[in-house]
Amino acid sequence: MSKRQKWLIALGLLTLFLIFKFREERGIDRKMVAAKVSEIVQFEKLEQEKKCKKEALRIAAGIVDSLLQIWGEQSSFDTTGRPAIPFKPEQPVFKSPLDKVPLKPLFDTIGVKQ
Repeated sequence: MSKRQKWLIALGLLTLFLIFKFREERGIDRKMVAAKVSEIVQFEKLEQEKKCKKEALRIAAGIVDSLLQIWGEQSSFDTTGRPAIPFKPEQPVFKSPLDKVPLKPLFDTIGVKQ
């Protein structure tokens, strides 16, 4: 074998050794990946649920507002009815004064020709 072939074989063996060594070091922990993926899926599910609830509340608010407006227009009449006519008060009894003073003229008859 030539020196060149020995170097190529050594380089190939070194390459295979390094590939297997780094592959072992970079070994992927399947449990950790599954936990991270489930965490991301859970987060995205919660975000999607929040978006759906927000959209549903926006649509429901529009429907409720329109229903309240329609009900308000339909029930715009006064539901209390006409007020009752108040009772007429009784006529007070007139009492004459107890003063028995005779009447006399207010002004003297000065300057009145008779």
